[in-house]
Amino acid sequence: MNEESTSKTEKPALKVGDVVILNSGGPNMTISHIFDYAVPNAVCRWIADGKEQRAEFPLPCLTKATWGTPVLSLSVPIGPSIQSHQAPL
Repeated sequence: MNEESTSKTEKPALKVGDVVILNSGGPNMTISHIFDYAVPNAVCRWIADGKEQRAEFPLPCLTKATWGTPVLSLSVPIGPSIQSHQAPL
């Protein structure tokens, strides 16, 4: 068995179009560009408070998101029409 392959687990390679999350948490983001610097960086886009956001992060700080990945916060307001249809307690 190769000692190097068992000593560390590598994350799957990320590519443009992947949905990712910061290792520390936060919203799901889509990779729109990858720059091949000494430490590769990804430009990520996401929606917050109804506005498109964009930022650049080092690839090692990102993890591919999966269904069920917890989101740090949601920016979805609950309007009166939704509240009025809630079942009584």
